[in-house]
Amino acid sequence: MNTIAPTVSVVIPSTLRPELHRAVASVICQSIGRHRIQLVIVVDKSSEEFSHTDLSQRLKLVPGDLLISTGGGMGGGHARQLGATQSVGQWVAYLDDDDEWEINKLKHQLEIEPGKERQAQAQIVSCQVIQRKPGSQTSSQSVPRYVIQDGQSIEDYLFRRRLPSIRRATMYTSTLLVSRDIVERVEWRTQLKRHQDWDWLIRASHEKNVRITQISMPLVTIWVGSHGSISASPDWRSSLSWAKDTSPSWRPSTASDFLAAQPLRYAIHARSVQGIVATVQAIIETRRFPHIRCVAIGLGGLLSRQHLERALLVMRGKK
Repeated sequence: MNTIAPTVSVVIPSTLRPELHRAVASVICQSIGRHRIQLVIVVDKSSEEFSHTDLSQRLKLVPGDLLISTGGGMGGGHARQLGATQSVGQWVAYLDDDDEWEINKLKHQLEIEPGKERQAQAQIVSCQVIQRKPGSQTSSQSVPRYVIQDGQSIEDYLFRRRLPSIRRATMYTSTLLVSRDIVERVEWRTQLKRHQDWDWLIRASHEKNVRITQISMPLVTIWVGSHGSISASPDWRSSLSWAKDTSPSWRPSTASDFLAAQPLRYAIHARSVQGIVATVQAIIETRRFPHIRCVAIGLGGLLSRQHLERALLVMRGKK
């Protein structure tokens, strides 16, 4: 019996960094065929700041693709939500404008099917990545070291006993392929200043009949150390606020580990006594002592970002 081939809308939020052309090229050359892909480029600038026609031509957009302006200064979460809402594919994939896909990325992800007992389940399909730094000729080993297990909660996977290594548990937004019904049920919380990606993943995973799969194969290249990355800022307040709002539904040990590895690290990096005290108090309220790995990550706030990245590279092969 003939079936309709799945179609994928690829949402790329962008501030028109030069790397956007590389990201788009990695989508256009996907082995599933260009005819099965809708490109949705969401530019976080005013429409007066760029030529719509010129950019469409340079990116080789075709009829059916979308080039959208947010008006400027709205952020990545807003851009992803806007793009996903206006897309038409049966699946929605996300790609940051400084990352890129391997040629068979979508092919391998579309081959993941629920078992017969899971026919009704909606899906989020991720994969491993490799990390590279601009100007470097080398790349990391496959990241993460271990993929999420079937039935494991996303918060336990991401935060529990987190490795002090670049191979720690992670699920980059640029790896995600999401079935349409999840996109329609779960919106991005665009008002969040931090952890928008984790927030969306956790809320989506808690929806009814949602299954998360992570392929043990590096299908995406993540370019780390990009200019203007929010992850480089030591904003402990936003991180702690998000944890207090979100973690009551987590296991206490998971919450404790997250607090030690994230807001505590940011507070230490910012040299904020207030932040350190507030985060330690939140850890005490969980009544669980954080795992030593997460404490080590937290203490990494004593290092500069460059020194921390170097230390993580040294430890990348260690558990």
